Amino acid sequence: MRCRWRCLLYIPVCLVVLLLACELLLQLGALVVHGQSRLVPAQWLTGNTRVLALGDSNTYGLYLKEEESWPAQLQQLWNNEHTSSPIEVLNLGYPATNSFRVLDNLPTLLDKLSPDAVIIMVGFNDFWTPLETLHPANWQQKIESWTKTHSRVYRLYAIASRSKIRQQDMVFGSPRDISKLDLSKRETHLVKIKDGDEFYLGSLAGEPAQNRQALPNNLQAMIAITRQYHAQVYFMTYPSNWGFYPGANKWIKTVAQQKNISLIDITPLFIARCPDGAVSCGDLLFHDGHATAKGNALVAKTVAEQLRINR
Repeated sequence: MRCRWRCLLYIPVCLVVLLLACELLLQLGALVVHGQSRLVPAQWLTGNTRVLALGDSNTYGLYLKEEESWPAQLQQLWNNEHTSSPIEVLNLGYPATNSFRVLDNLPTLLDKLSPDAVIIMVGFNDFWTPLETLHPANWQQKIESWTKTHSRVYRLYAIASRSKIRQQDMVFGSPRDISKLDLSKRETHLVKIKDGDEFYLGSLAGEPAQNRQALPNNLQAMIAITRQYHAQVYFMTYPSNWGFYPGANKWIKTVAQQKNISLIDITPLFIARCPDGAVSCGDLLFHDGHATAKGNALVAKTVAEQLRINR
């Protein structure tokens, strides 16, 4: 009897030792690869190269059908031209969200979706949405976060399991029809995934706040977090450069330059075609500066070119 119980106790101990041994080997392997003179292209165990698009209604594709948004058009454009190396683009842009909300959700989204690259276009709503206080993590959450961002065993698990989630598995609470969009209701800001997880991506409307003062710090924090998850990070400017958009575009470009990350600057493309603002190019921009389906096609083409260069 004692031998039986002793053997049962050995099982969890052996499992822990095995996990630690695997972790050590993977960490050593990572150091060897990192020390090479050139980087070895990563080949995921499952699924295609995954790109995560984050931002507000300009990424979401307000007024448009889902397939007309630039992330959806990017995926179709790339895969038509690169049949041997397809990509998978997940659109998690959300109307009325700001940099506080994107930053708050970023670690969970990176852990859940395990993207190869993250494209972020956010900041416009920081000029009018209320300041949000993000609660610091407790010690348990900090340990969990450290494990997820540093453990190679966990990273291997995340890579293997990420193919279970697709764009069609996400249900957006916010309707694409602007006439039915009620920003005062919290449930319209929820994104639900088929496995039961929910993400609150919106930002409730309120009194104007000096959020723009925190925008550069939030953008810098997004870069640091994304790099911890070993994903390539891109910043992208807005199509429009009128109203509050110039302020957001300024900080997006400034932080990208300061932190030496890839910038996809689409603003000049639209300025060249729309010298007098949205009224001068109704085929590319709606009256409020959101890109039309044709405008989103221009964005998708520009993003594809940048990804092709970096690849």
